[in-house]
Amino acid sequence: MLPRLRAAGLAEMADRLHADHVEMTQRWAWLREPLLAWVRGETADLNHDSLLDYIALYDDHMRIEDGQAFAAARTGLLEDSLVTMGEEMAARRRSSPSETSSGPTS
Repeated sequence: MLPRLRAAGLAEMADRLHADHVEMTQRWAWLREPLLAWVRGETADLNHDSLLDYIALYDDHMRIEDGQAFAAARTGLLEDSLVTMGEEMAARRRSSPSETSSGPTS
């Protein structure tokens, strides 16, 4: 999606989304293990403010990505391309940090 945004003259939005992806990947790498420990019923140190900051970043990112970027990027795409783009974005959301260590590129 980012190359399509840049081609549409929306490089600033593409850069912002890419920077968000990098930041979220870094933050998630720090948050993931304590959260998994909690799921296993174990104790783990987790800074509450860091978790809230991640949630705020993610919410803001999704508002831009879903509300503006996806609509702009899909202009002129065929339906099967839209489905593929959506599946790729969903797969990145399910990926572990090690799978996205090079940074997401949606």
